[in-house]
Amino acid sequence: MAAGYTLGISNERGTSGWLRSAGTSLQIDFQPDQAWASAFISAGQPMDLRACSVLVADLWASREGVQVGLGMKDSADADGSETLVPLTLGMARTSYRIPLAQFTTADLASIAVPFQVVYHGREAATVYVDNVRVLCP
Repeated sequence: MAAGYTLGISNERGTSGWLRSAGTSLQIDFQPDQAWASAFISAGQPMDLRACSVLVADLWASREGVQVGLGMKDSADADGSETLVPLTLGMARTSYRIPLAQFTTADLASIAVPFQVVYHGREAATVYVDNVRVLCP
């Protein structure tokens, strides 16, 4: 993790221990029977991303068809109010490029959480994340 950023997790039960390192990747073991769970990267200070254009991340899952939402939050967003871009993950590592304009509720002048993965599934799912970055000219 780059300096100035931290990893976090949150779910409806308040449990921990389901985010771990898997080599150079993050392994997120979403537990079954939860209405929601989220793993995220927080910035130490709000970031101004107005000059940036795209969020890029490599994601894949332990099984086909895992549905997640990618989000970005500004410093004023209440939990659950942010725009989530839906993705359906497969077992093959895939690089996703999401235009920042798709995060319609995020004020790009004050980004506190530049990346989050939200899961709403009832089955357990393992999601892997690597190479998260925001492209700026």
